[in-house]
Amino acid sequence: MAGTLTLSTKTSPFPWAAAAIATYTEKAELSFDESASGVTLDFEGSKITDEAEIVRTLAKAGGLSDESTKTQTYFELAKTLPKVTAVPAILTSLDSLDDYLAFRTFLVGHDITAADFIVWGALKASVKLIGLLKNNKHVHLSRWYSYIEALDSTQLAQTSFIEAKASKARSNKTAASFALGLQNAKEGEVVTRFPPEPSGYLHIGHAKAAMLNQYFAKMYKGKLIIRFDDTNPTKERTEFEETILEDLSLLDVHGDILTHTSDYFDKLYELALQLIKEGKAYADDTEQAQMRDERFKGIASKHRDDGVEDNLKHFAEMKTGSEEGVRWCVRAKMSVDNPNKALRDPVIYRCNLLHHHRTGDKWKVYPTYDFACPVVDSIEGVTHALRTNEYRDRNPQYYWMIEALGLRPVHIWDFSRLNFIYTLLSKRKLHWFVDSGLVRGWDDPRFPTVRGIRRRGLTVEALRQFMLAQGPSQAIVSLEWDTLWTLNKKIIDPIAPRFWAIEKEGISC
Repeated sequence: MAGTLTLSTKTSPFPWAAAAIATYTEKAELSFDESASGVTLDFEGSKITDEAEIVRTLAKAGGLSDESTKTQTYFELAKTLPKVTAVPAILTSLDSLDDYLAFRTFLVGHDITAADFIVWGALKASVKLIGLLKNNKHVHLSRWYSYIEALDSTQLAQTSFIEAKASKARSNKTAASFALGLQNAKEGEVVTRFPPEPSGYLHIGHAKAAMLNQYFAKMYKGKLIIRFDDTNPTKERTEFEETILEDLSLLDVHGDILTHTSDYFDKLYELALQLIKEGKAYADDTEQAQMRDERFKGIASKHRDDGVEDNLKHFAEMKTGSEEGVRWCVRAKMSVDNPNKALRDPVIYRCNLLHHHRTGDKWKVYPTYDFACPVVDSIEGVTHALRTNEYRDRNPQYYWMIEALGLRPVHIWDFSRLNFIYTLLSKRKLHWFVDSGLVRGWDDPRFPTVRGIRRRGLTVEALRQFMLAQGPSQAIVSLEWDTLWTLNKKIIDPIAPRFWAIEKEGISC
């Protein structure tokens, strides 16, 4: 590149002609600087700030043919046309251009010139002019306009503009608001994690969690851990792990480390033993319905005060998966009647005799998510655990586990769960649709899965902007899909290729 064209996305009207001819001639590199007050071309030791003069300079440097008299006329037109306010006067100019282009490909000569770029830029920068063109009253002018816009170089200029605008949105207001929410975050030290359960395909709710975790990791030049929470053999399959990784790739989310909760089963078992030996956990064989009722009413289990030896004996039976062992579970001894029912002696270990897709039949006991999550977060070096605020009542439980075991503390950052009106995000219910054959699969365009919405045409950039635009709000709201698709349209409309064809039938040469 011989020069640099400095622009700002805030400039109005945006200098599309200068940007387009810069990428077409490859004589200047686009550089977006939001502090710039206008457009500036640094070229061969000189600075040019007038767009018309920039277009002339780059056209000459690029060897574009030029007929000075006609070209000057179009430069004058480009200068005055956006200033015309009366619709009849505008239509007169458009009619004239349309008539002129009826039998011509370009405005001057047989090749593209500076005249084409300067007039195209004037039209592109005016919402009113574009609106009138879309009325399909000027077919020849529209054909010429679309041709200039469809050029690879013009597409590059538009894509660069969109990316710069998106980057500005992320790094300014949105980024600042998110930064306030991360407690004690230090550049280069932040570690986040995205812990999906491999029991189904990712949906748009998971997408928000994944993107936010990656967003913070990148913001603070830290790391993102992708961890499969594989603690329930009843639901999990290797197939889902593979598809989740594919879905994350579709979202352009890439972890620095890939782990499994099952990697820590031995350590988790040792820590459960530690809790029992310290009198902070006990074995219980109360039936599920009765246990739920007792927890609700604040009634202590009959085994809450059993001795350590009895508890260790029952836990050992659980580990073997014996008939006696499967009757028992292990509960953390937190509280009987705490107003926060999540703290009323939750279950931290239970039996499951099914084959585990990674560890096989080695284990018959598995930790619950509430026990495994804080432990593994601390062990893996996670600094900030991002959780939807539906888990807020369990946050004290999370902190209790870490404190009771003497582990490194982890900061929790809550964000609002993503809900859409008339949309099911329950894996169980989505499974039913698939198993019943009511949809074509998990990638059905009607599904809120990552595959479904991507197949329907949603761009990653639109989804990312939409997620970040929610900010650190804690409010639980049901959103409209229209908002997301409107944002998606704004992103793809300037760069979507348009093609025209003429039917052979009825054409006479």
